[in-house]
Amino acid sequence: MVYEAIKRQSLKELRDLIRVLMENVDDALFDYSEKAGNDRERTMYFDAMRLVRLKRRTLEDGFDSAMRQSFDDLILDRKPADKGGDGSGELELSLVEHEEIEDQLAIDNMILKARPRFEDDLYALRERLCTVLHRKQVDDDLNPFDPKAICESFHQACSVLETEIEVKLVLYKLFDRFVIRSLGEFYDKINEYFVLKGVLPELQPSRERLKEGARRALSRSGRGGYGGRDEGAGLDDTDSAAMAEGNVLALLQQALMPGMAPAHTGQPPGGAGQPLAAGQSGAAPASGPAVVEGALSPAFASALQGLQTAPIVTGPVEQVDPGEMKTRLQQQMSVFREEHRHQVGASEEQIIDIVSMLFDFFFDDKALPDPIKVLIGRLQIPILKVAILDKTFFTTKKHPARKLLDNISKASLGWSEEAGQEQKLIDEIERIVNFLINEFDQDVSVFEQALGEFEAFREQERQRLAEELEQMRREEQEREQRLTEAREAADALIGGLIDGRDLSFDVIEFLQGTWLQVLVNTWMTEGEDSNHWKNLRRITGTLVWTLIPKDSEEQRKKLLDTLRPLLQALTKGMELIQADSDERNRVFQMLMLEHAKVVKQTSRNIASRPAMSAKQAGIDEASSVESNAVDIELGADETGEADMVEAEEDALSAISGEETESVIRNLEDFTSCVVKGEIEVDEEIVIASEPEIRIDDSQPEASREALEQVQSLQVGDWIEFLQDDGRWQHARLSWKSNVTGKLVFVNRHGRKLRDTRVRRLASEFAAGKARPLESVSVFDRAIHSILSGIRS
Repeated sequence: MVYEAIKRQSLKELRDLIRVLMENVDDALFDYSEKAGNDRERTMYFDAMRLVRLKRRTLEDGFDSAMRQSFDDLILDRKPADKGGDGSGELELSLVEHEEIEDQLAIDNMILKARPRFEDDLYALRERLCTVLHRKQVDDDLNPFDPKAICESFHQACSVLETEIEVKLVLYKLFDRFVIRSLGEFYDKINEYFVLKGVLPELQPSRERLKEGARRALSRSGRGGYGGRDEGAGLDDTDSAAMAEGNVLALLQQALMPGMAPAHTGQPPGGAGQPLAAGQSGAAPASGPAVVEGALSPAFASALQGLQTAPIVTGPVEQVDPGEMKTRLQQQMSVFREEHRHQVGASEEQIIDIVSMLFDFFFDDKALPDPIKVLIGRLQIPILKVAILDKTFFTTKKHPARKLLDNISKASLGWSEEAGQEQKLIDEIERIVNFLINEFDQDVSVFEQALGEFEAFREQERQRLAEELEQMRREEQEREQRLTEAREAADALIGGLIDGRDLSFDVIEFLQGTWLQVLVNTWMTEGEDSNHWKNLRRITGTLVWTLIPKDSEEQRKKLLDTLRPLLQALTKGMELIQADSDERNRVFQMLMLEHAKVVKQTSRNIASRPAMSAKQAGIDEASSVESNAVDIELGADETGEADMVEAEEDALSAISGEETESVIRNLEDFTSCVVKGEIEVDEEIVIASEPEIRIDDSQPEASREALEQVQSLQVGDWIEFLQDDGRWQHARLSWKSNVTGKLVFVNRHGRKLRDTRVRRLASEFAAGKARPLESVSVFDRAIHSILSGIRS
């Protein structure tokens, strides 16, 4: 049976989404525990981590079981409220405590936001379910694909977690991020599976919804649902309902009542210098013919076609001033309206006003590059004809003409000002625009063809970019793997040296902090087999040796002879990672005090008891970092021969002043090569020269929110960065390291623009120097701007 096959496929896809969610819960709860304001919250999140690990399989099975029940309920035509056990409907009726209400509200809000987002996909699934089950309709509450069924199934599954509401709200946020936001791909797969099974393969949900939306709008307007408004009133509940239904046209028509000019243009809707049309009161002028929706009168159609093909500007689009083009279009439309004022009815007058304001917004939109504004501006008359011919242009986001405008806008994200960088995109959009101007008369399907061709172009560009980004991601992954290995080697070295030895907290902090970065940097740039790495191992061992009290005059003398060259070597090492002077001074002041204590204790040891052998003291003074012979030279000496040191056996080593001087000379050579660029220092592990904010509970709320915002960024998200010249640069996140917190941003061509780290980007967010780039439809932005301007 087709239904059972669809059910199996759906459950498999949903299980995969839930697994992805559960794999991210542990990290999320750990992050919340780190940001916790008190011990109670910290303990709560740690306890929740353990609980989720224990209950993960039960929760996943519970979700799967609840979804199976939803599919069975549809077959049995049984309302979800009829479910037995611990169903969400029963929970909602039986529990009235504040936390339970908050819990249910979180689920309800997810459902309310998800339904309009996937309206066309859900429409197609409902129609196909009706066909398979031989029913006239499938209610949303019974549809197992509806966001309500999916959200409530997860809600029910979470009942096995006996934890605080704060933890459950975290889970719901993750569910929204990893499951709800992926429903578009899920619905596409299931609709394609229906088509493979031969169920309504020709169904075009966007077109059918256009018709359905138009019928609803007509029915509602016939009942007077949009009448009786006061002048200057803001959006009320009726407006919100209309927006939810996608009936933007009704809102705009109602807003454009006599005397309510759009505030953003400073002129009435009729265009430059034009009064409001007489028909805008709702009655058609007596001299105007009755215009039937879906067709234009021959004279009016001919006039619009002439206007459509009339040249507005000449020359390359890059050289056209959008402001000048906007003025010419306004003047052209003003003359046209005057010449043809007796050929159009009130509805058409209003649509001309609305489309004019739409394109005024496009020209004023700072997010659109100037050449894109010019190319979109050439589509004003074709879009006007679409809006008059097909009123459902305003009632669905997936109308081909609207999608084309939005796709052109989205294609320009990350626009490059470099000459020639965007020529390929400009040429393709210009080709599409010319095609529409030359071919579009009254058949709106021409826009579907144009949209299909432009989407095919964008898909080719996406594939090309994906290949380039994949290469970059592989390089970053390899770099991250090497960094992990370098850190493990450095940690092992330092851990072995300090384990079991009585070193001060300040010394350990230096070794595990600043000096660890020196070791990691050298391992990354030169490799573990290099003399540089071996010498730094020797220096590290020597440093620890100097911090342990000695028991003989010979050892004391050797200690004093070693300190000066050792401190010079430490200086050179810290220069490699660009540690600032304040950091170096702090380290040397700390070491001066530590060595003074060692020398003092050594003097006491010599005075109070006979000299002990190094072996009796627990330290082999002749020991070395290496188990084999170590070349301490980073380069060759004047004779071309390398200085060699005899191999020792233990983990600590004291090296003579002469040997240390050799290490210093080679460190100087190494530092010089770094400065000259002959050795590339990995910036990932260099101490930052800029201060990074530390966001905790003592920080302002804006800073904490900024950190959360940055941590939630996903690969593919767009960011705006404020440049020194005051302009905003668009950049796309292409790599996010879970090891280092490194974020790599590229332009839309895949060229690297910058890299940063989570906390530094959070500081830019908090300071208003960076912000997420909202991927809001340019059409929706325009409608919002128009309504806001009319109401103000």
